[in-house]
Formats: sequence, C-alpha cells, structure tokens
Amino acid sequence: MTEINTWMAGGYKVRAFDWIDGKNIYLHIEYYHPGASLSRPPAREKSFLLPLSEEPKIKNFLHSVVIGLMEMPDVQTVK
Repeated sequence: MTEINTWMAGGYKVRAFDWIDGKNIYLHIEYYHPGASLSRPPAREKSFLLPLSEEPKIKNFLHSVVIGLMEMPDVQTVK
C-alpha cells in the first residue's frame, strides 16, 4: 500500500500505512474542530488495524471510510 498522509474535508487528518505484520493496514484518524489550533491536541482521534484486503476501499473511498469509522461509537473493553 502507498502511504496516505493527508487532510480531508471536515477537519480530518488521516494517516495510513502497511502494518509491521504485512497482513494489516494501520489507519489513524484525527478530528480537529474548524478553526482550532493545530498546536493543541485533536478533539477526537481513533486508530484502526484493517485487513489488507480492505486496501481498495481505503484508496477509492477514503472519505466515506473515515466518516463511517469516526461515527461508530467507541467500544468499551470488558475486563
């Protein structure tokens, strides 16, 4: 996969690259409120490991993937 490091409409900073295991893609998304200073932490951020088979979707539909993942509720880990 070609590395992705870009800003997207809506205030999203997106970075994606092949994970070290060679079987997954690491996707990191940061959301900044409009007009917010970049010297401050993002308002929200999430990271995902996606199967390498999802690469065509990430490349062709990046904005939709980002919006869909960021709108998912956070999962609580049960101990």
